[in-house]
Amino acid sequence: MSDFDDAIGDMVNDLLAEAGESVTYFRGTSSHTVTARRAAGRSQFVDLGNGQVMEMKPVEWIMLQADLPYITPLAGDVIMAGGQRYELQPFAGEKVFRQTSPQMVRLHSKAIGGVI
Repeated sequence: MSDFDDAIGDMVNDLLAEAGESVTYFRGTSSHTVTARRAAGRSQFVDLGNGQVMEMKPVEWIMLQADLPYITPLAGDVIMAGGQRYELQPFAGEKVFRQTSPQMVRLHSKAIGGVI
């Protein structure tokens, strides 16, 4: 790894130590507790086809690649944080996650309700 990659890894560690929260990552009935940083995504507008437009505010989760309980996050995986469930879903034209650096990953989700 380059010095730059090491610096990014250190920055993510600092970010998660200062601003991360403990969340539960679910795939089916398996669950794992990890530290992640919640980040509000850009609003997306969906035309409902009946003259109404709905605004969706996706939530992104920043975490260390090494902390992911699975090698690849999948659509339908759930993150539980603060009593709210967030389902991993791809943004338009993207996968459900984005590898930001060798150590950092961003997971794309949307709020889907309360307690599992």
